Amino acid sequence: MYTSWHAMPKDTKKCLWEYINSKFLIPVEGKKCVMTGFRDAWRQHKQKIKERCFDKNSTIEDMLAKCPDDIPEGQFRQLMEYWKHPAIQRSTKENNEEPSKSEMFIATRTKTGKEVQDDTQVEIAELQNHQNSRETADDVFTTVFGKKQHG
Repeated sequence: MYTSWHAMPKDTKKCLWEYINSKFLIPVEGKKCVMTGFRDAWRQHKQKIKERCFDKNSTIEDMLAKCPDDIPEGQFRQLMEYWKHPAIQRSTKENNEEPSKSEMFIATRTKTGKEVQDDTQVEIAELQNHQNSRETADDVFTTVFGKKQHG
């Protein structure tokens, strides 16, 4: 029922940590790794639900007929309505391809009604200029930002 892991209440995350510690003895230093595992599992679960149950061309009622038994209908309805929202529909590519690094950079740094920082505007302009050339999307991103730094 949450649209992002960051939106998940701290109480819920605390309960997850307490639950895992009731089953296993994990030092506090391992908390970040465990929570990352929970986050990834949560995302995969939502992805599987979307693949099985969501169809952008169906009505909410048609999709509700596919509601899994382990998800309360109210939460499932909220999720289907969220995915059906026009702004969310526009954010996914028509052919279900993953967006390129350049597309992700631009999309995550431009919000309607919010001012974009000067250095970010310059980087976006560079990305857009390079995108018009015949370079691949990843080559464009590497040209503007350099090679990925590990760590």
